[in-house]
Amino acid sequence: MTDVDGACEISTVTMKAGGILTSYYEAGQENSEPLLLLHGMSSSADTFRELISELAQSYWIVAPDIPGFGGSEDMRPYTFFHLTRWLRAFVVELGTGPVHLAGHSFGGALAVSYALAEPDDVRKLVLLAPSILRPGKYPPWLRRFARSSVTEWVLELGISASRVMLQRQMRAAFYNPSKFDPSLWERRKRDYLRARASAAVLRASALHDIRDELHRIKQPSCIIWGTDDPVLESDDAAILSDLMPGSYTDLHLLTECGHIPHIEQYGQVIEILQYFLATE
Repeated sequence: MTDVDGACEISTVTMKAGGILTSYYEAGQENSEPLLLLHGMSSSADTFRELISELAQSYWIVAPDIPGFGGSEDMRPYTFFHLTRWLRAFVVELGTGPVHLAGHSFGGALAVSYALAEPDDVRKLVLLAPSILRPGKYPPWLRRFARSSVTEWVLELGISASRVMLQRQMRAAFYNPSKFDPSLWERRKRDYLRARASAAVLRASALHDIRDELHRIKQPSCIIWGTDDPVLESDDAAILSDLMPGSYTDLHLLTECGHIPHIEQYGQVIEILQYFLATE
């Protein structure tokens, strides 16, 4: 399937990666530098549609639906180890060579995990309000609970309850949701309803503390965070930068911005990425 956003043609493609049927957006010219986008929890590649439309003028953009979200098949077991194996298979199937890798929230944690596992595959890292440091803040009892076989079932009950208040839940991550037209909320609703793996992500994230590994990140990194993020603490941006001393880190805190900077402060994020990715 092909959609056209202005002058940018965005194709929806599927492929098998690590045995998992994976749906992804693709735009731009294949001979351009590749930029791979990883979405957050309860979302899909569609969250990057505006970014894709702009950046496809300069890059070959690929944005997969992570297993268990959007149009991609589910995965079992659902762990960061298996997610990085899936992502490696996806990159190999694409045949891009090393990529610029951007991730939002849970996708940011996956991006860093992939850079640690496959450092030669990643040129630069872009981290949009990444959910990397939160697992280290969980108390020991909660991490023990996450290992229980009933954890995912309990989390799914909570997520199912949140869907009852879906209209409020969709807007909760934004600083100023009133400025967006109804089409955005229709897209967000579709993503929420197709997000089968949200409980699995919460469990996997609780067990995935990589703070002690972050010093191994050598790629140049760009961290972008909203100062009014109601989901993750924006103070983590500076802490995360300090934990990656081997990486040149470009840090940006955006005012009047919640948890989804690439939608809420789209123009600023585009400018930041264009400069960061083009700079040697």
